[in-house]
Amino acid sequence: MEEVRIPIRVKPGSSRTRVGGRYGQTSLIVSVSAKAIDGAATEAALRAVAEALGMPRRAVLLICTSSLKSWEPARGTKS
Repeated sequence: MEEVRIPIRVKPGSSRTRVGGRYGQTSLIVSVSAKAIDGAATEAALRAVAEALGMPRRAVLLICTSSLKSWEPARGTKS
């Protein structure tokens, strides 16, 4: 399967989990109710992206981070 990288902007502590909207020119907004404590918001964001793409959570990986809130999950599996 092909790898796809999607830059996202995570908004922890939101009233509900939601994937949608644009941050800047390239990043997708992922709002999660989890707080940014002990990786809870990161895991919630990865789960939200997986659900929005209709994929299992294990298929969505954190590739890199350029700040505390913006990073790229990758979608794909080993062939």
